[in-house]
Amino acid sequence: MLKPHGQLIISVPNIGHCYGRLKIGFGLFDYDRRGIFDSGHLRFFTQLSFKRMVASAGYQVVDQRGVGLPLSVFERGASNEESNFVSALSNFLKSIFVISSNTAINLWSSHFSYQMVFVLSRSEYLEPNIMKIESRYKIP
Repeated sequence: MLKPHGQLIISVPNIGHCYGRLKIGFGLFDYDRRGIFDSGHLRFFTQLSFKRMVASAGYQVVDQRGVGLPLSVFERGASNEESNFVSALSNFLKSIFVISSNTAINLWSSHFSYQMVFVLSRSEYLEPNIMKIESRYKIP
């Protein structure tokens, strides 16, 4: 149903993330309620296995981007008297974590991308002016 020159944006969890590698390496493979091992996920992908699958379906990866760990751990509630201090500390830790996570993703995307976002195009319709993720779509 994709129109000629249309593109798909697909987000998949990265089983190759260091968390997944450690969990499997220690023999703890099991489904979770959320995250990479969410029980609703039907398939698991690394960057390479995803690219192979889409190529076999006649698509080509035009652009990709790794996304770091979800930051909900920093958004816990605090009591009123603690809220200013806890909020400031939380914001500081969140900033450090985001900078570290983005640096790690830039250095070794296949191991530190918790989620992978791909822009795909049909192989026969590739053009020189292909859209890039950063230029048109904001990804947190």
